Amino acid sequence: MSTATSEPLSIERDDRPTRPIVRSHDVTRALPLVGRVFYSAIFILSAPKHFTPQLVEAAAAHGVPFPELAVPLAGVFAAAGGMSVLFGYKIKTGALLIALFLVPVTLFMHPAWAQV
Repeated sequence: MSTATSEPLSIERDDRPTRPIVRSHDVTRALPLVGRVFYSAIFILSAPKHFTPQLVEAAAAHGVPFPELAVPLAGVFAAAGGMSVLFGYKIKTGALLIALFLVPVTLFMHPAWAQV
């Protein structure tokens, strides 16, 4: 009786690394930067308007106390907070500046509860 020896089946493997056009980990690393750019743009682009007499007059009409001081100060907070978030420098301080900007602006200039 003859015994047949069987060798293991050899499958050729291609060990060359594949290179997808866009790697998923590259995209996920870029998303926080894209988010920071869009988020900070809202505040950075709105800041120059806070140094115009028209916005000071509008704030005075809405009952903002000391509008000549409060409106430019809000512009500084918005610009500084936006730049901080954009560049990733002292982000917690930048977020605090944005909150200090948003809370009074929301309460005085955009009272949705009074529109009903």
